[in-house]
Formats: sequence, structure tokens, C-alpha cells
Amino acid sequence: MPHYDPLTPQEIANLFGATPPPPDGVFELALVLGGTVSAGSYTAGALDFLFEALDEWEKAKATGDASVPRHQVVIRFMVGTSGGGVTSAIAARALAYAYPPVSKASPDPHPPQNTGSSSGYATGNPLYDIWVNELHLAGFLETGDLNGATVPSLLNGGVIDAAAARIVEFAPVDQALSTARPWVASPLRVIMTVTNRRGVPYRFDFGSSSEIFVNHADHLRHAVVYPNAASAAFRPDESTLSFEGARTPGAIGWDQFAEHAKAPAAFPAGFPQRQIVRPREDYRYRVVAMPAATVTAAAAIAAGGSIPVCGGIAALTPDWDRMISGDGPDDGYYRFSAADGGATDNEPIELGRTALAGYDGCNDRDPMSARRAVLLIDPFGGDAPLGDAAPRGLLPDLLGLPNVLVQQARYDTRDVRMALDPNVGSRFMLSASRGETKGQKALATAGLGAFLGFACRDFRRHDYLLGRQNCQDFLRGTLLFPDGARAFGPPGAEGDPRPLIPLFGSCAVDEALDPWPQGRLDPAAYRDGIEDRFKALVAGLSQDTVLSGLPAWLLEHLGEGWVADKVVAEIDNALTEWGLKA
Repeated sequence: MPHYDPLTPQEIANLFGATPPPPDGVFELALVLGGTVSAGSYTAGALDFLFEALDEWEKAKATGDASVPRHQVVIRFMVGTSGGGVTSAIAARALAYAYPPVSKASPDPHPPQNTGSSSGYATGNPLYDIWVNELHLAGFLETGDLNGATVPSLLNGGVIDAAAARIVEFAPVDQALSTARPWVASPLRVIMTVTNRRGVPYRFDFGSSSEIFVNHADHLRHAVVYPNAASAAFRPDESTLSFEGARTPGAIGWDQFAEHAKAPAAFPAGFPQRQIVRPREDYRYRVVAMPAATVTAAAAIAAGGSIPVCGGIAALTPDWDRMISGDGPDDGYYRFSAADGGATDNEPIELGRTALAGYDGCNDRDPMSARRAVLLIDPFGGDAPLGDAAPRGLLPDLLGLPNVLVQQARYDTRDVRMALDPNVGSRFMLSASRGETKGQKALATAGLGAFLGFACRDFRRHDYLLGRQNCQDFLRGTLLFPDGARAFGPPGAEGDPRPLIPLFGSCAVDEALDPWPQGRLDPAAYRDGIEDRFKALVAGLSQDTVLSGLPAWLLEHLGEGWVADKVVAEIDNALTEWGLKA
């Protein structure tokens, strides 16, 4: 069986070591797109405005107006988990084209109904069309996926398949860019976090004994090369994508990229898990930063408050024999079932940080000297519900456990603290805000664990426009650096804060929202669909020899309509809690 040599010190240094910051006047960003469920519409809207703002700034530069700031901002990485992974995939494709932004003022070709597909009413903006028009509960309740011998998931994943196909199909020839966007790195690196349900076995040998552990937190690396853009060297552990048939090493097709994009959306049990097939050698390139030696408080003060973040980089060694066994004839690939990366602690912010700075590097935090930062876009930041104060019984405790695990696996506490610290210039966070309301309650989509938005297009559209408005406010009032900072050019005297990304053209006009979509959803409209889905699930489960007695028991004790009544009631309760009921 083939094995791969461990990484050499030189390879570790080249691929994972500290990287120098960009020159003065260039600022690099790693966008980290957090888990969203239906609130992905918010993240999509925020990206739509961010990209439009960067485009408008470039247009202003091209006029030759001397008052237009000349520094550069470059997006080098996008790291996505859960719905953020889907959004990063849409953006990676869209950035090759001049698609139209969608604001409150844009024509909305959608008819007045709020259920079902809106695919025939496309705006030409894939961020909007997929998140607002394509991903909907009516499709998730269809039963065409339950004709086989197994039940793939509680909800139909066909809508996600169609959305992934839309990503690949998006190729408006008349909107292809003749010149690559200067604010997009070449290549743009897109990292999607996934939960590897098979796991990756790692082996540690200690003299005569050894230890093996299995890691389920995984990620997929991609490098996207845009037309007419010079490209830097590629990593050996990333898949590459290009346009117009351009050849790149490690190339995969956009169809395979779309399959990768489905995996972050595979919410455990809710949506079908996805098979990923990737080169086994990718796992040769996994490392861990070893803790630094203990530093006393006195020594840290003497060093100006600087504490080493890394004591070295160690390569992880997979148990290659175990990875090969069970796959049939060895073809050099590793196959595994993948689920939503938000189900495990994938540390997406750390992936973004180390992508910029290296595992033993550090992004300068001083706003006067910072030239690169991680920007986290998380709709749910700023507020989160607490769990139960006391045990409530088996079923309520089980139902509440997923929320506990997801909240704990989202981000490290130190990452959020740094993102909110105005004295840190290397980490920022954009989250939902509507007037005085922050976090989940600012979103129309956030009820029922953020599944509520799939039931009503008006909820998703509201949050898309909120994402745009919040991003505009963020660029105006939060993503600021002092005049004289190295982000703007050679260092000078510290002055008043000014925007890193100035707003010009259409982006200088205040963003507007739709009215709060109260009374726009009647949960009873879904009752028949929920009942039909439940019946089909029961019929499918009856074919499982292990669960053969369960369907009959469910029908006998619950009745065909009980589940539909219960779900409709829960939707109604969520509408009341969120102030969305008529």
C-alpha cells in the first residue's frame, strides 16, 4: 500500500510558515462566512454590498479624481462553514462576471405569492436569486427523493441540488469581465469546512507504543483563477478552478466544485449527507501549531505585551493503511460522507487567520500598522438565546442539545472578543442589527433555529436587504483606520479614523429596507405538504429492517395529521415570538 513521506521542515516552512504582510497601502482580507441556515440571505446581501462598494471605488479611481483614495484592498481568502460555505461558492463563481447588485430600489420581478419556487423570476444576481428565490420550504417538503430503499434525510435535498446547479450554470457571456477585478486575489482561495463522518485517522508513535485518534473536523481548499488575471503558485493540497478552459494543476470542474458546495449545507439528519472524493495525499498537508513555552506576566510586560503564539509547527501523520482499507482497489482517492461543517469545531476564524499570516505568524493588531485582517460575517452575532436552567425531561433535553453543540462549535471566545475590540485592527465582525435590535431578533429568518426563513420569501428578502444596509453602516462606521496608518500608505502622523473601503457612486446612497414582513406567512399553507412528507418518511422507514416496527407505531400513536399540526403550531409560535404574525 502506498504511503506518503512526512512533510520536510522546508515544506512546512513554505506552506505553513509565517508570511510577510503586504506593502504599505495594500490591505488584505480573509472573509469568514459563518453558519446561517436560512439567514444565509443576510450574508449574501452583505457580500453583495461589499462587492458593489469595491467595484464603485475602482470606478471612482478610474476617473482620475485626485480626491479618491488610492490605497488597495484585496480579498485573498473566503472561508465558509454551513450556509457560509454555500455563499462562498456562489461568490467564487459570480466574481468572474459583472452581475447587477440588488437593492431596495432594484426592480423585483417576483409575483406576490410567498411559497414555492421563484426560479422563473431571476434578477441575474446569483447571490440574490439562489438565497432569496431558490431555497424554499415547499421544495424541501417534496417527496420525490423517498422512492428508494433508504430515507436520505428528513427534508428533500433536491432544492439544494438545483441551487448547486445554478452556481455552475451562471455564465452570462455578455457580462464576462474583460479585466479581472483588482480587489480579488489571483488566485482567490476558497476554503469550505465540512464534518468528515468517516474521519481521518492519525497515528502517533512513542517508542514501542502508538496512539491513534480520528479527526472529523475537515476542510476543502480551492484556488479560483479568474480570466485575464496573473496567478501565483498553487498549493499541493488545493483543487483549482478556472474559466474558459484554462489549464491549472490540480484542476477540478465546476460540477465537482458544486458537489463540494453541497456538503456544508448537509445539516445533520435535516438534509442528505454528501459524498466527497478527494486525493488522499491532501491529508499529508495537515499540521498543528504547538503551544509556545510558558511566558510570565512580567516577561510579557517587558516585551511590550507581546506573547508568542506558536512554539513551532508539527506535521500530522495519517494512518495511511486505515485510510486505504475499505475503499476497494486503491486509486489514490479518499471517500467519505460529509455533513455541515458547523457540526464540529472547524475553527473557521483560525483557518482564515492562519491563511493570511501562517501558523507561526501573527496579523499585526495595531490599527496604525495592520495591513491584513479577518472579517467575520455572522448574522447571529451580538445575541444568542440561553438554554434551560433546569432539566425538562428526555425529549426536551434531546431537542435542545443540537443548539448547545452548534453554539459551542461556532467560534472560540477569544476570536469574538478580538473582533469586537476597537483597538484590534486585524479582526472585525459584521452581524445583524435593526435599529436597537441586535443579533437573531433583528432577522426575519432566525426563528425555529433559522429554518423559519425557508417558509417565506419576504423574510429572506428582508434579511438580504438588511445585510446590505448593515454592511454599508459597517464600512462607514466600523471598518476604520487612523489617517496615517500603513493601510493607506507609508506611515505618517496618527490622525482621525477614516474608512478602509470608502463609498462612492451608488454605494454612497443610504440603503433602504422593506417593511418588517409581519403577516406575510400563513403556516397552514404548508400543512398538506408537511403531512405528505411525514407519510412518505414513514413509508420509507417501513422498508428498513431495523426500524420496521417504528412506522406502524408512529401512525398508531400519533395519527397522520399530528405531526403536521405540531409543526404548523411551532411555526405559528415562532411568528408570534419574532413579531411576524398578522
